[in-house]
Amino acid sequence: MTRTGAGFGAGFLLVLTFWFSQPALSSDLCWPEAFTMRALEDCGLAESASADEYLEAVLRRIKAIHADDPVFLEALAVNQKAWESYRDSQLHLRFPAADPRVEYGSIYGMCVTGIRQQMTEKRIDELGLWLNGVQEGNVCGGSVIGGENVRH
Repeated sequence: MTRTGAGFGAGFLLVLTFWFSQPALSSDLCWPEAFTMRALEDCGLAESASADEYLEAVLRRIKAIHADDPVFLEALAVNQKAWESYRDSQLHLRFPAADPRVEYGSIYGMCVTGIRQQMTEKRIDELGLWLNGVQEGNVCGGSVIGGENVRH
């Protein structure tokens, strides 16, 4: 499905505004001072935690928009749990060793947190559809509210 027009542009701006209105990543000051693998991993953990917090904020906002739709809320909960399982299984597939720190080395922790953060950011982008809505008249919107009717 191709989204064009003012509805998409306004929705895109809403996501950008929401994203940039969040507090700066707690690790912003961390990276320049990270000279050891442990410090690099700690910076990655801080950024991953920040992405997780942002994901939770997005989910809370979607739940507020659909507060009067228990069927949707149940579907969202099931979907989120399935996504978390998918994320975890993808990480396990990428690093399947019984002792990954031994098998993949000291970079393992930083790699896992970076990949996890990327997956979380992709999930946030995917959920943006329920924050932004779709163009009015989109007959395939399903549970996605028309862009002009999203209650912000």
